[in-house]
Amino acid sequence: MKQMNSDPIIIFDFGNVLIDLDYPKAIASFNQLLGTEWDLQTHLPQRVISWINAFESGMIAEETFLWKFQHHYNSNLNPRDIISAWNSLLIGMPAKRFPFLLDLRKKYTTVLLSNTNSFHIQWIRNYLKKEHGVHNWEADYFDKVFYSHEVLCRKPEYNIYKHVMEQLTCRADDIIFIDDLKENILAARAIGWYGIVHKPKDCIEEKLETYISEWSENINNRG
Repeated sequence: MKQMNSDPIIIFDFGNVLIDLDYPKAIASFNQLLGTEWDLQTHLPQRVISWINAFESGMIAEETFLWKFQHHYNSNLNPRDIISAWNSLLIGMPAKRFPFLLDLRKKYTTVLLSNTNSFHIQWIRNYLKKEHGVHNWEADYFDKVFYSHEVLCRKPEYNIYKHVMEQLTCRADDIIFIDDLKENILAARAIGWYGIVHKPKDCIEEKLETYISEWSENINNRG
């Protein structure tokens, strides 16, 4: 690790921080496929949320996740169509993000912490190779990577933050955590991390220095 006493460990969420997401597009894709009328105001049915949470926690296999849609909505659904609707959430990353992350890693310990799943990660790896020529995303751009489906728990559960702390062997106040969801940030703050709610419309390349300055000021005020 490159961690210095004066420098933070920077932990990034993935979706809507580093990679752009389109929730309305994903919901529209499922509505077309399933004949449902989901929307962002009423959110998804609770049973679908439970499937997603289980899948992202590594509690159910890919086949089981797909079967649940077939069993509850249409037994004739093609698994490829379900995967396509599921992956329609993912949009992509701007080219400037890659040199930004490489330069950042030269000074700081950088970490990725994401609620995700095998279908999304496979899509992302294929996308990065095809569109940006990036073949070793995790190893080249981060010191540590924590995917929820691999560590078997997800944000905002306490255990995932505890697991990250144990793996990094650092103090809680060494960490800046950047996530787009308030509930994930509140859970991180409860364990002592400096958590920042990042607005998806904001550019992380333009905001990060402000985040680091805020963390430093917070440390100085506490010290």
